[in-house]
Amino acid sequence: MRAPVRQPRRWLVPVLLTLLVLAGCAGLPTDESPRAGRAVQGQPRQVIQVRPEGPRPDATAEQIVRGFLLANVSFNDSHEVARMYLTDALATSWVPTEQVLVNQGEPELTTTQDGLVRARATVLGELDAEGTLTQLPPNTTRTEQFELTEVDGQWRISAFPEDFGLWMPQNSFETQFRTAAVNYLAAEDDVFVPEVRWFSRDDGLPTALARALLAPVPQYLQGAVRTGTGEETTLMSSAVPVDLATGTATVNLGGPGLTDAPEQVRALYAQFTSTLTQAAGVQRVELQINGQSVPYPGLDSAAVAMEDLDLGNPLPGPGYAVLRVGESLTAVDPTHYALRNLSSARQEELDLPAIDPRWRGVAMNVDATQFAAVSADGSVLWRLADGERARRDDIGEDLVDPSFDPRGTLWTAGRSGGGSRVWTIDTAGELDEPPRVLDTDWLDTSTRVESFTVAPDGQRAAMILREDGEQRLVLTGIVRDERSRPTGLTPPTRIGGTLESVATVTWASQESLAILGRGSDEDEDGENMPYQLPVGGWLRPLQPEPDAIELLGVPDDEGFDLFLVTEEGRVFTPEGAGWYPYRNGDELIVPSG
Repeated sequence: MRAPVRQPRRWLVPVLLTLLVLAGCAGLPTDESPRAGRAVQGQPRQVIQVRPEGPRPDATAEQIVRGFLLANVSFNDSHEVARMYLTDALATSWVPTEQVLVNQGEPELTTTQDGLVRARATVLGELDAEGTLTQLPPNTTRTEQFELTEVDGQWRISAFPEDFGLWMPQNSFETQFRTAAVNYLAAEDDVFVPEVRWFSRDDGLPTALARALLAPVPQYLQGAVRTGTGEETTLMSSAVPVDLATGTATVNLGGPGLTDAPEQVRALYAQFTSTLTQAAGVQRVELQINGQSVPYPGLDSAAVAMEDLDLGNPLPGPGYAVLRVGESLTAVDPTHYALRNLSSARQEELDLPAIDPRWRGVAMNVDATQFAAVSADGSVLWRLADGERARRDDIGEDLVDPSFDPRGTLWTAGRSGGGSRVWTIDTAGELDEPPRVLDTDWLDTSTRVESFTVAPDGQRAAMILREDGEQRLVLTGIVRDERSRPTGLTPPTRIGGTLESVATVTWASQESLAILGRGSDEDEDGENMPYQLPVGGWLRPLQPEPDAIELLGVPDDEGFDLFLVTEEGRVFTPEGAGWYPYRNGDELIVPSG
C-alpha cells in the first residue's frame, strides 16, 4: 500500500520548561488593545502550554532580557509571566501578537556601552498581526535593542521597538499556533477560496476566525473573491460563544444591509460555517443580526452544519490521471499505489486521443473533450476540441505549458510585443477563437513568466516569474467580469521565499502546491529537489530523486497524491521515506477544469 502524504513530526517545547495541559484553542487577536483572554465556552481540545519562570530578584539586565524571551513561548493568562519582565507601562501597552518571529537556536545577547541589551537571532519566518506567515531565506538575522531600568532595585525592560511582539523557536511556535483557512467565495461561482492563516492555540479560536472574516480581504485577492460581510460589518459581542452540548457557535453581527437578500445570507452562512467548524468542538453555526437569529434560506433549523450548505461546496478531484507514453494516452487510477489502468469500459468512454510527442506540457479538461499543448520552442499553441485539431502560431513566443480552469477557460502566458502577456481562450467558442490578453499592468516588461497554473477554485494562479536573472514564486488573484470571463490578474504576493529557483509548480490541492526546485541553502550545482508547499505554511522538503523533471499532485476527496516524473521516463510514487517507480511514462497529466 502507498504511504500517505503526511505532516512531518514536530518536536515539542524545551525540556527545561514545565509542561502543562490545558483545554481550549486559540485565536490571533486582530485589534491593538492588549487584554486578558476571556473564558469562552469552546473546544474540548488539549493544548500543551508552558509555565516559564518569572524574573529573579538578583537577575542581571541580560538575564532579564533572556528570561523575557524564554517566557515568550507561554500564552497563559495573556502572557502573564512575560509581562513580569517589563515595567508596568510597557506591560500594559505590549501587544504580543503584533508580530511573531520564528527563530532558529537561542538569541545572542550583548550589552552595549550605553547600557542597552542587544539581542540577535536567526529568523526562519515572520507572522504578522493578521496571521500571515512569511518564510524567510536561510541565515536571515534580526537584531533588536532593549532598554532597561531599575524598579525597586530590580532590572525591568522599559522599552523595545514599537512593533516588537514575540520571539519563539519553531517547535514552540508550532505548539502554540495552528493553521486554519479563512474561506471566501469565488467571485462568480459557488466554491470556496481558502486563505490559510496561523492562529494561537488559546481560548477563543472561533472568535479569532470570525474576526478574520470581518477583516479586509487580502490585497492579492481583492477583486478575485467575494465576501458576505461589508466594511461596516462588526462583531456585536466580545466573543463567539460555543455551546458544548450542541456544538453550535453563535455569531452576532451588526452592520447595514446584512439581510437585504437571501443570497447574502447564504454567503454569510457559507463563509462562517466552513471557517468556524475548523475549530474543535464546533459542528454548526447560528448567525444573528443585532441579536436576532437569521435563518438559512430554506432551512428550519436555527443552526447550520456543513452538510446543510448549498453554497461554497468543496471541489471534487478529477478522479483519474492520464499516463502518456510516446503518443499514447492511458487513464490510470491515482489512488492506486501502482497507478493501475482504469477499466476498459472507462478507457473507451474517455476515448483519449493520440498526441504527437513533439507537443509538450499537455493539458486536458476532466471530460477529456479539450486538450492543449505547446511546441518545444514555445512558439505554437496546439489544441484539440471534440476531435478537431488546430495550431496557433500567432499568439506569442516562449509560451508556457497551458492549463484549464474549472470554467473551461484555457490559459497560457509568454512574450509578445516586447513584453510579457497572459492569455485566455474561451473553449466554448470556435476552435480558432482568438486569445484575450489580460490586464497585468503590474507585470514589468523585463519580467518573464516561466510558468502559469490555475488553482482548482479558478480564482487564484501560481506563477514563476524571472527578473534580472532571479526567480520568484508568486500567487495572484483572477479578476472576472459579470459573465465570469477573466479580465485581469491582481498584484501578486510572493510565496516560497526560501527557494532559490523553481523548475515546476503545480496545484496538489486547494491549499497545497507541489514544487520541483532548489532551496537557497543548497549547492548551486545540485539537482532540483521535490517540495510540498502548503499555502500559508512552511516549505517541506521531500526525499530527493535523481533526474526528476516534475512533481505533481492529484487532488482527491481526502487530500492529494504525489507523483514524481524523471527524465528517463519513470513515474515514482511515495513509498515509506522515499519513492518507488511502479510505472514508466513520459508525462503524467492531471485533468482540470
